[in-house]
Amino acid sequence: SFRARRGKRRALGLWATSTLTYFSVCGGPFGLEVALASWGAVWVVGVIVLLTLVWALPAALMTAELSAALPAEGGYMHWV
Repeated sequence: SFRARRGKRRALGLWATSTLTYFSVCGGPFGLEVALASWGAVWVVGVIVLLTLVWALPAALMTAELSAALPAEGGYMHWV
C-alpha cells in the first residue's frame, strides 16, 4: 500500500538520471528521424552531445558555485 511505502526513500540510479537529463534537455526524440535522414548518425550524435555540453555544463557550474556559496540543505529553495 501507499502508506507502507511512504517511509522508504528511493534514489535515482545512473541510467534513470541520464535518461531524465536527456529528455529534459532535448525534449525527447521528436525530430530525430528527420535529422538522421538528412545528416546521418555521426552528425546527429555529435550535435546531441555538443548541445548537452553547452546546455548542461553552465548549469552544473552554476549549481556548484551556488552550493559552495550557500551550503544549506534544500538547494535552490534557499538560493532564491
